[in-house]
Amino acid sequence: MNSTYHTVYLSLGSNEGDRLLQLRKAVRAIGEISMIRKISSVYETSPVGPIAQDDFLNLVMEIQTDMSPRDLMVHLMRIEEDHGRRRDLKWGPRSIDIDIVFYDRMILNISGLVIPHAHYAERKFVMEPLCEIAPHWICPVRQVSIHEIHRHLADVHAVKKMNQLTIDQTLELN
Repeated sequence: MNSTYHTVYLSLGSNEGDRLLQLRKAVRAIGEISMIRKISSVYETSPVGPIAQDDFLNLVMEIQTDMSPRDLMVHLMRIEEDHGRRRDLKWGPRSIDIDIVFYDRMILNISGLVIPHAHYAERKFVMEPLCEIAPHWICPVRQVSIHEIHRHLADVHAVKKMNQLTIDQTLELN
């Protein structure tokens, strides 16, 4: 491992089973492979895509890691699989979904890995929590802040901040 740490923003979502427990378990597993710096509130969001399914719980977190983008992606996919993620239906329900939104100010497009995430700026369920914890972060592609991107967001899907769920509660496992 090298000693250079990278700032990474992750988006997490769950709409199967005990959604909050799925998020808590994923946050805990991510904390075992990185340093957690910030976690947004949890938001309840309507699903995006053509498949009828239950609402999601979503959050965004800032981590620091010494892993490369590819190594981090491999670890995150393993966490998803360990927590019951199936990849048999595109846009389908998920026990847990973890996406890399930003990795430092890197712009990367290689097989299976696009950074910044290809659709982050179109999705309110990413932008609301991201704006909560990193409103001044500058997107390396658009060269404007998260706050500015959020201000012009056209996504009409419902996003509801779950005020009773705090960062500390999200980290606790029952």
